[in-house]
Amino acid sequence: MRYTKTICILLLSVLAMTSCKEFFEMADVDDEVLPTSITISRGNFSIMEGDQFVLHAQSDVDSLLNGYFWQSSDESVVRMVGDTVVAVGPGIATVKVVSARKQLTAIIDVTVVQQWQVSPYDFAREMMVYADVTVKGQKANESILVGAFSNGELRGVGELCQVGSRQYVQIRVYGAGYTEGGSGTEVINFRCYDRTKAEFYDFPTRLNFDGMTHGTLSNLYKLTIN
Repeated sequence: MRYTKTICILLLSVLAMTSCKEFFEMADVDDEVLPTSITISRGNFSIMEGDQFVLHAQSDVDSLLNGYFWQSSDESVVRMVGDTVVAVGPGIATVKVVSARKQLTAIIDVTVVQQWQVSPYDFAREMMVYADVTVKGQKANESILVGAFSNGELRGVGELCQVGSRQYVQIRVYGAGYTEGGSGTEVINFRCYDRTKAEFYDFPTRLNFDGMTHGTLSNLYKLTIN
């Protein structure tokens, strides 16, 4: 009898310990702080066709944001590989991130810009620009593309060149024509695209299309964005 009573007491003790453990575990779950919002590290932006850019999801409780997945509204424009935007073709797509906790969502619009290509056979005239390009304190490199435009139409794409220690961007600009005496009939403005940041910038500089050469290797034409 005493032996049976001892077993019963031990069983009750084990059940009591188990119940307490479950109680504290449930209390921990109830007290867990869950995220209430999620954001994307980048707002609406533009990217060039063929390029990629990594996005990041951010939450007010980052330590508890254990997972999320990404979606694109149009995979012919943007395809998501994990958190990486892959620019497939020109257009606009909405990118959505959904958190695994509480199904929180955030969205942005991504515009894919067609690759900068221009055919010289579409234009009657041309002029040359030898430029010293500086963007936000950074000299032109393979990741910075420079384009020449007239009324939004691409008229030329810069080529990164180097002679000795001197580096410059050569831009062959195409145009429909110009009047005698060098008075330009078209105004050329310049843009650049930073592939590492998926950022487009406009240079403040303007040129009349005059069929002349602007800048020389010893005195390069300045294209600067501060």
